[in-house]
Amino acid sequence: MKIKVLILSIIALLAVQNANAQLEKHQAMFIYNFTKLIHWPGLENQLVFRIGVIGKNEPITAALLADMENRNVAGKPIEIVEFESLDNLVACHILFVPNNRMSYLRRAARTLLGVSVLIVTEAQDFMPAESGINIYVDNERMVYKLNQKRTEEARLVLSRQIISNSR
Repeated sequence: MKIKVLILSIIALLAVQNANAQLEKHQAMFIYNFTKLIHWPGLENQLVFRIGVIGKNEPITAALLADMENRNVAGKPIEIVEFESLDNLVACHILFVPNNRMSYLRRAARTLLGVSVLIVTEAQDFMPAESGINIYVDNERMVYKLNQKRTEEARLVLSRQIISNSR
């Protein structure tokens, strides 16, 4: 009986890990698609397009690295950077704030005030005020909500498509 429970527990754990990996893969795909639907002022004068992740060894980082390999934004190579602490936070074009780092969101937004950065969160039940886009699951589908005021404050130019597809 104990072996049966152990085997079922392992199967359940593997199923959860697979579901989480799929979630991060979809989030990475959404993030890349956002890069095609938003214009960042001054990007033409920069060497790379930087996507930052708050936290070290976050699962989304591996998904972003895999999804962004050999891709570019407006001809610029994509660089994925993890910020273990906000002390080393530097300007980036997109900043992803995982749920387990949500307590850093307000300070990160203040640090990047005046920078044309899209802050992306993954809060399931609410839209953080500091977030430009919040990705979440609704009826087993990945969707997003746009905070247009926040993106305008960051001087980001949004396509009609990204606006109309927001929940």
